[in-house]
Amino acid sequence: LVTTAPLDDGGFITVSADITELKQSNRKLQESNEKISLLSDAMNKSNNGIMITDDSDKVVFANKFVMERMEKAGISFTEQIQYSDHIRKFIASGIVKLPKGTLPDEFIASRIKEREDIKDQHSRELDTEMGARIQTTTRFDDGGLVMVSTDITDLKKKNEALERLS
Repeated sequence: LVTTAPLDDGGFITVSADITELKQSNRKLQESNEKISLLSDAMNKSNNGIMITDDSDKVVFANKFVMERMEKAGISFTEQIQYSDHIRKFIASGIVKLPKGTLPDEFIASRIKEREDIKDQHSRELDTEMGARIQTTTRFDDGGLVMVSTDITDLKKKNEALERLS
């Protein structure tokens, strides 16, 4: 980059700067933003619920599927809400069904303990108002978690029908 400016005495001053690194950084930033946008679009188009928490267990992302499910249940999404408070809202709305004889605080405490113990990946079956789901939770290197919830209701029904035929 070369810039020339006139001086009061009639002379000129010329300043040059090498902006190669800046241009490369801008190109890499643009490519990174395009990848993030593509990933975000993919997560929002998924028929699976996807939620991400940071290393302090605050919810930092919920995809369109989760947001619509929350809205349908009358729950407003709160940025940076603690996962325990988020689950409490799901229990109160009936989205999450508690096992018989389990109190909400007990359920939440067990979920928090389970989440703290995840080193790599953990899967569990959930009973929800929408049917049976498998929730797979994966630990990020920075300590955060990503949860992916997949509907397995039809699969369970087909398996039960096969078992009855056996």
